[in-house]
Amino acid sequence: MSSKQPESLSSRLAFTIAASSLLIIIAASFVLYRISFEEQVRQTESTLDQLVNTVRTASAIAAYVGDTELAKEVVDGLTSNDIVDGALLITSQKVLYSAGDAAEGGFSRRFNLISPFDESEKVGELVISPNRELIKQSAAASARRLVFTMIIYTLIILGILVSLVNWQFTRPIKKLANQLHRVLPGSDDRLACPDMHRDNEIGRLVTDTNQLLESVQHTLAQERNLRQVVDQLQKKFRLIFESASSGIALIDYEGRVQVCNASFAKLFGSRYLGNGDNTEPLSLAYSFRDVDHFHDIMMQVKADSLPVEADLEVNAEQGQATKWFHCLISKVANEEIGSFLELVVYDVSERANRERQIQKAAEHDPLTQLYNRRAGEQFMQDALDAAGQNRSQCALMMIDLDRFKPINDLHGHDAGDMVLIEVAQRLINCVRGEDLVIRWGGDEFVVFLKSEKGVINSVPVAEKILRHITQPIIIDDDTEVTIGASIGIALYPQHSDQLVYLIELADDNMYQIKKDGRNDFRIAS
Repeated sequence: MSSKQPESLSSRLAFTIAASSLLIIIAASFVLYRISFEEQVRQTESTLDQLVNTVRTASAIAAYVGDTELAKEVVDGLTSNDIVDGALLITSQKVLYSAGDAAEGGFSRRFNLISPFDESEKVGELVISPNRELIKQSAAASARRLVFTMIIYTLIILGILVSLVNWQFTRPIKKLANQLHRVLPGSDDRLACPDMHRDNEIGRLVTDTNQLLESVQHTLAQERNLRQVVDQLQKKFRLIFESASSGIALIDYEGRVQVCNASFAKLFGSRYLGNGDNTEPLSLAYSFRDVDHFHDIMMQVKADSLPVEADLEVNAEQGQATKWFHCLISKVANEEIGSFLELVVYDVSERANRERQIQKAAEHDPLTQLYNRRAGEQFMQDALDAAGQNRSQCALMMIDLDRFKPINDLHGHDAGDMVLIEVAQRLINCVRGEDLVIRWGGDEFVVFLKSEKGVINSVPVAEKILRHITQPIIIDDDTEVTIGASIGIALYPQHSDQLVYLIELADDNMYQIKKDGRNDFRIAS
């Protein structure tokens, strides 16, 4: 398929000049013809006037004296001229003489004849009929010659002008255009300026064009360098994203995964990523034990646009160990893709479990696995603070085992440890899950009962504890022992709203039971 050739600038310019010049020549020729024609007519009439003035005196004498011969000589002299078609000389009484096609119509010109002796006396008239057709033909011919001459001169000037324009303007521009067409963007090629145009507008055009080519070359070089840098960065970021040991993903504000790396997919599994058949993936919130907490974190990041870090417990499969993920959630926004959340996840199960083991060791008695005294005091204080806000009641039971020392003396400390472990389990079985069982130290225990609302009744619990503790404890196949318990009870807020005083009151009542015979309980009065 052939492409359309670009129109030549010189052809367009020549056509424009020729067309414009032709219109100007036509208009100018018409105007010049009219002006020249009228001028020739006026000159002919002026010549006629001059001719009449030449014979005016002789005509006046002929009319004054009535000399026919002189009149004939004058009239014949006038009619011998080509521009005079006819003439007659008349006096006041008669036509003295006429010749040619003389008439007194509207086309004739009349000249008064004045007496040569008295300027105030009119002696006759000289009537001349101009040869109108000859005058018009002569004027037209003269005008045509002038117009033709003007056209010839104009065409010569036009040709010279077109040649000059082509030589001084069109050819250099065309040459520069061909050079520019061959210049490749970003190359070292530049336009060569014609010698005769270095200091004019074409020279400045060449200079500016070369500067533009230089700028384009520099810009393209920078763009290539930037593209290489961007390509390298993209490869590095892709390598980081795909090979990172941490899971990285973009999620929407519903918790659905939009894109993720392989580590993320390995951590969470396919059910949270979709299975490739346009099935909507599950929200990541359901992968964590506390779904609402994860939702709250997402909404917080969306509202504040500040990143949030948190250790979240993952829903472990049955039979698997508890998993913990450290999650860094931040907001990312882009005009093209919109607003999402970036989620970076590390598996910190080992660290989290170790920390919790350390925390448990710090908070729990290593023998009975009950809360130790330090942790128990903190938990009881927290419970009292909550009870103060809820206007609820609590009960603190201080328990000391009866007849425990003989077991250590007779059967050894291992037997005593077995008794303490069994007592701890029996105390747990006697209370609810929200109540606290604490090993206070030695053979002393604390049971802390909580009530969210209403009056707490500690008596049935104390009776139940006594029944369970006094049941025989098997040490081995041949040995079983029986112990008792002295229990002192203090109530919040009836007896005190301070933990230290509740402990003192319960402890005092517990020792009072020991003095009174043991294996009983006593509520502070």
